[in-house]
Amino acid sequence: MSLNSQLASMLSRIQNGQLANMKKVLVENNKYASSVLSVLYKEGLISGFTRKEESNFPKYEVHLKYYKGTPLINKLECIARPGKHIYKTSKDLRKLISMSSIHLLSTVEGVLTDKEAIRKGLGGKLLCRIS
Repeated sequence: MSLNSQLASMLSRIQNGQLANMKKVLVENNKYASSVLSVLYKEGLISGFTRKEESNFPKYEVHLKYYKGTPLINKLECIARPGKHIYKTSKDLRKLISMSSIHLLSTVEGVLTDKEAIRKGLGGKLLCRIS
């Protein structure tokens, strides 16, 4: 399984868990898992996450967050695909920025939101959009 499909699988598990009003979901560990989950936690979109090492394949238990019964994450859209990598400079990111969504990028300093990347003057590969 390619890395981008692992990222898409993780994002769809979180989105489907939110739509089903689950308290927590299990996602598989991959290259981006801990960094994406820590950005989601820092942005206040999830309550937290813990690493579970019950088997040979470690997983993350993601605690989902709701506001008055409605999920905080409406849509998680994976932009990065195996044959389609989109790279943006900090100048290009200024055009993408909106109040209703957050873009996650893979940069030289790790996974950052679009606003953090603009503030630091960094560009990178677009991973996903959260709205």
